Amino acid sequence: MNNSFIAKPGSGSSEANPSKTCVAPAKWAIIVNDQLFPAPRREITAKVILEQTGQPPDMVLVRDYGGNDDTVLPENQLIDLVDGNVFKTSSGCEAPEHRHCKLPPKLAFVVNDLWELTLTGVQTLESLRSLFNLPPTVDILRDRESPHDEVLTPGQPIRFEDGPVFISQKPNEHCCREMKIIVNGRERTVDGSTISYESLVQLAFGNASSDTIYTITFKKGPPANPQGSMVAGSVVKLECGMIFNVTATTKS
Repeated sequence: MNNSFIAKPGSGSSEANPSKTCVAPAKWAIIVNDQLFPAPRREITAKVILEQTGQPPDMVLVRDYGGNDDTVLPENQLIDLVDGNVFKTSSGCEAPEHRHCKLPPKLAFVVNDLWELTLTGVQTLESLRSLFNLPPTVDILRDRESPHDEVLTPGQPIRFEDGPVFISQKPNEHCCREMKIIVNGRERTVDGSTISYESLVQLAFGNASSDTIYTITFKKGPPANPQGSMVAGSVVKLECGMIFNVTATTKS
């Protein structure tokens, strides 16, 4: 994806899996003049969009609706991308009169840096696959500002307002039920497609000690989360051959 926008400090670099009460924010993207750009956050001013997408100084931003009544957005207006993330630009002297439009806005869903337009803000895993012509053999994950993306499940409502940016990945068909991983240099076989911090400590050292601090790092993970570290309570999605290093330090 074109990286014209620079994310806020710390975005996308979190090493720990967010807890259920503190989920990392979803990534956002915009379409301007039929070109895809990442957005640093859900709310952003028209001026920043114009500047960061390289528009000439005499241009104004216009939100694209599902009809002919598009809306000019004042330069300093704070735009919520939930209200539509598809825009075009127009010369200030040729821009349509500013007015409130009651037509549905165009929405762009993004998978693997490819985008498709729709007027429907609620999809399902099945409809999203159809929109992007993806086979049922791939997983689709909502892309978040952390290494831990959200795997979509069948029947789950996929709301545009929760974030329109996704990635797809093909599950390892040979490791659907039993997963072979490496923990501190030893091959281990575990059930399921995820593993917790606590389970890894047990695999490495047996029962955890309250007088010990355990540090876990991993590499060769799935494409959405190839390497990183874990803290107590965190869970990661597994990949066959994933390597974990669990170290123990006695509390002073």
